Amino acid sequence: MRHMLFVLLLVAVVGCGNSDTAPDEQAVKPEADTTESTNAATVEPQPASRAVDSGPEPVAAGSGDTEEDPRWYERFVVNQDNQSVLRSGTIKAGETVTIDLAAKNKRHIGFGTNVFQDGISFKDGETITFHQTKGAVAGIGVTSKDGNGGGQDFTPVDGKLSFQLENNSNHTLKFVIYEVVKNEDVVPHPTSGNATNSQSQTQAGDPIVNSIGMHFVPIPAGTFTRGQGQSAHKVTLTQSFHLGQYEVTQEQYKQVMGSNPSGFKEATHPVETVNWSEAVEFCRKLSAMPQEKSAGFIYRLPTDAEWEYASRAGATTGFSFGDASDEMGNYGWLTSNSQETTHPVGQKKPNPWGLYDMYGNVWEWCLDWDGRRSSGRSVPVTDPTGPASGSLRVFRGGGWKSSPRNCRPDNRGKLAEVYRGNTLGLRVVRTLATKPTKAVVPVLNSIGMRFVPISTGTFTMGEGKTATPHKVTLTLAFHLGQHEVTQEQYEKVMGKNPSKFKGKQKNPVEQVSWTDAVAFCRKLSDLPAEKSAGHVYRLPTEAEWEYACRAGTKTKYSFGDSEAELGEFGWYGKNSSGATVVGGKKPNSWGLYDMHGNVNEWCQDWYGSYPSGAVTDPTGPSSGSRRVTRGGSWLDSADSCRSARSGFDAASPDDQYISLGFRVLRSSVK
Repeated sequence: MRHMLFVLLLVAVVGCGNSDTAPDEQAVKPEADTTESTNAATVEPQPASRAVDSGPEPVAAGSGDTEEDPRWYERFVVNQDNQSVLRSGTIKAGETVTIDLAAKNKRHIGFGTNVFQDGISFKDGETITFHQTKGAVAGIGVTSKDGNGGGQDFTPVDGKLSFQLENNSNHTLKFVIYEVVKNEDVVPHPTSGNATNSQSQTQAGDPIVNSIGMHFVPIPAGTFTRGQGQSAHKVTLTQSFHLGQYEVTQEQYKQVMGSNPSGFKEATHPVETVNWSEAVEFCRKLSAMPQEKSAGFIYRLPTDAEWEYASRAGATTGFSFGDASDEMGNYGWLTSNSQETTHPVGQKKPNPWGLYDMYGNVWEWCLDWDGRRSSGRSVPVTDPTGPASGSLRVFRGGGWKSSPRNCRPDNRGKLAEVYRGNTLGLRVVRTLATKPTKAVVPVLNSIGMRFVPISTGTFTMGEGKTATPHKVTLTLAFHLGQHEVTQEQYEKVMGKNPSKFKGKQKNPVEQVSWTDAVAFCRKLSDLPAEKSAGHVYRLPTEAEWEYACRAGTKTKYSFGDSEAELGEFGWYGKNSSGATVVGGKKPNSWGLYDMHGNVNEWCQDWYGSYPSGAVTDPTGPSSGSRRVTRGGSWLDSADSCRSARSGFDAASPDDQYISLGFRVLRSSVK
């Protein structure tokens, strides 16, 4: 390895420290059937009963490590050499930091204070000294004075390197240690186009960093083959997104949540012993951090499809690196090389898109409810998000106790939301909360129904005592019917028209039960043109309905607070004597008609009390006796037509009223 100087970047940080929160002694028992895979693999989340106080044992040379074993890869080119990051974190005066390294190659390590100081000020003549305390043939004695750096070669001999910061001030510093790697040893960059067995020329972008130091890789839109064998089918993702380059670490989790539930307590190891609800709460709290919120970023778990797409990274083989499972030790920590513990994130080779630990270390929760894939299904789908409800959530990727077979991109497990285990963690998606501010061009389906694209976002749902106001974040975009379903459209799909006001084909269908509305959605989804396009129709959740109705507003109605203007936007008790042709009044600012009045509209949810705190992608109670209805009707008062729930917004699923119809949502849910 050619000798060259590089720097340890030092940045002022605030609020560093570790938690001693104890892990759960007993994990929640998983459901009996926890996996679904085309290769019949089994998954094995373990109870969080084994805690460790020390770092992972060193891995001997030749046991499956990568040759250079970098923490992550970034494209820094200095004097034709590339630098690969080994470790980052924080260090205080007198504190010692230990790094796990494979005992193989000579390293060159250096320190400096002149880069990214971020407002930190050093006194004139102040000296910061790092010295090696353990684990190198040659000691490290590097002094940085007034912003000058230094460096020295060393060779780790026992798998660990420890160094200490001597500082005559009270600074807390952030450090990043780079290793110089020869050009021929560098892992291909995600944008280099060197991925083998590619399904397309799709490439990922360079990593970016958020306000708490999490690294994200831009993942482009694209099409891939999901699953294997009889369940294989084409999936198109129309929206790009940012995916965590690493699994969420314990340090990051504690910074957001204030605690660390992990059994294997090490700051740079992936957090584990986290159930699905806690993973979602982490995303919500991260989204609410001031810098993330002001930038409009929203964090969530990846969908099952997004996870597999990113894991495959354009490959059509069993793994992103090919079909040879004996190479797995180069890419992940699993039962053959983990020594029964998690390891610092990013120590193994990344996939061609620059994502680390997509195989092993810890399993990763996904957003979706579990839904079995039909045998022989080959229908392409677009932006699938899984079933609308269920009892088990999907998780992916394998863990430190997994076999190579269980780490395949097509293998998926499922567990109850409350399950915790020390092989189960998370990786997060970052999206940009964009909301339409004016009417958009609607899209048409095969029977002429019009749909408006609705973007992701956060809003305050509810109003007053009857509907507790609370923050709701919707992380998945959708298409919502521009109009209520008409009698003509209903008859075309169902072969009958139950409406009281018959003969008015452009009027909204009414006298439709919740059960009838759901049957309409199913039959519409099964129409040949819709099925071949991968479109699936359903009723909107109550949160999706109110979000679309409000259209970015916080007022009583989507147009403001004045009841005097309601007649311009909807048919209600004061200006109508029956259901009226759809689209006859003004739309809201997102191009949706009749959100106030004409007919009440069924929603997907069971009726129940709202939560008192912020929620993400809510779907209502898991059971009940009445279903939600929203929007008010031609029979109702102005107050019943508000954007928020009015207190009279529910009916039994089999009820049929002359003032009750529905509007549908289009997605690509499998």
